[in-house]
Amino acid sequence: MPSTKNKQPLSILIVDDDISLTVYMRNALLLDKHRVFLAVNEHGAQEVLKHETIDILLCDYILPGLDGLQIINIVKQQPNAPYCVLITGYTGQLKSKHPVVESADMVVSKPILRDTLKSIIHMYHLTDRKSSAV
Repeated sequence: MPSTKNKQPLSILIVDDDISLTVYMRNALLLDKHRVFLAVNEHGAQEVLKHETIDILLCDYILPGLDGLQIINIVKQQPNAPYCVLITGYTGQLKSKHPVVESADMVVSKPILRDTLKSIIHMYHLTDRKSSAV
């Protein structure tokens, strides 16, 4: 029987400069009643993180300014850091170039499907983090 914990809405921040992918992920997450915040770079992400408690950060690797791994490294230094997911189309290259990928809680490859988002949320619920959404 599914846990009711998995039905509780989460606060999710998507950091990606690919508007079509961002809109797709936002719409898929909204279908499951999650609160979704959007940013295209580290500045937008920092603004959201200043004002909202985020459960999950979905961050693209290739971004203008700081890359996704750099953003995750900064976010992970904060108290109560969210569950951080790095999204990339370069998974193999990323692992060989950046042995520090372990700063992300999860690395997922593009394309992102609704099942991928559900898997991310499932993995979040397997951690001992508590949802901040009401």
